[in-house]
Amino acid sequence: MKTSLPSIHKKTQLTREKPYYKARHAFYLAFFSRQLYFDVIRRWQGLGVLYFFIMISVMTLPHAIRLMCTLNNIIETKILLPIKSLPPLSIRSGEVMFHGAMPYLIKNNEGAVISIIDTEGHIKQLPAPLYPLASILITKNAIHFNFQFRDALQANLTRQTQRKESVISFESIEKEDFWIASWLDTTYVSVIKKILLLTVYPVVVMLNGSLFMTILLSMVLFAQLTARMVFKVRLSFLESSRLLFVAATPLTALCSLLVLFHWVIPGNGIAYIAVLALYFSFGVLAYRQSNKVLMTR
Repeated sequence: MKTSLPSIHKKTQLTREKPYYKARHAFYLAFFSRQLYFDVIRRWQGLGVLYFFIMISVMTLPHAIRLMCTLNNIIETKILLPIKSLPPLSIRSGEVMFHGAMPYLIKNNEGAVISIIDTEGHIKQLPAPLYPLASILITKNAIHFNFQFRDALQANLTRQTQRKESVISFESIEKEDFWIASWLDTTYVSVIKKILLLTVYPVVVMLNGSLFMTILLSMVLFAQLTARMVFKVRLSFLESSRLLFVAATPLTALCSLLVLFHWVIPGNGIAYIAVLALYFSFGVLAYRQSNKVLMTR
């Protein structure tokens, strides 16, 4: 016996209403448009994950650009500047040959010491108590690295924890002229920096997108139950999910602004939940009212 299910499914696809609004319209209509929320529930398809991912990609762009600028500034001032400021050095039989008063101090534009050359053993390791911002120390037989941005990565450690330095020995070098510019070129530092900066944006999008998407998907059943019990509106799982993702647009925009300007709303997150609940309720009410209008025609 032949079944009629394929023909019924094909007929349903042909008679399905096309959405009036696309994802790009929801970026701004989600703040005020009743028609958009009705369209999202009635005519959009799927869970709404694709829209949410696109929306997160747009909303996090300013924050990602700011992070890229901050990271670029850290790399330039904390890593490259101390290295580029070093004078040409000669290495003979594993020892640095440099003539000048020791310690030889190299300062930045603000007058802070960022690099030290000391072949007489006055300063033997980093961090140096008298020069806390110095990130490079060249001694008679080695070069010491201790970049300051590591403090931010170790902020959760105790204050007693000392930053560990990295040491490269010159003992295996018989004779060499150490030119910083050529050394940076051979190590592809500029290429690595560009790659690192370019990875900031996708990492920010994936972290924020996966985090908020997981939270919202875990709230769909509760949102579906709330629509039914409070507003007397029956929504399917897919409809509730789409509505919740679109209703999260104003909240995402708010969070993006707060992060960008380093602001925090007090109240242990209650204000954020209230914004999401407000727009979800707005969408449910818009759908209920539009349904009543259609039924009276």
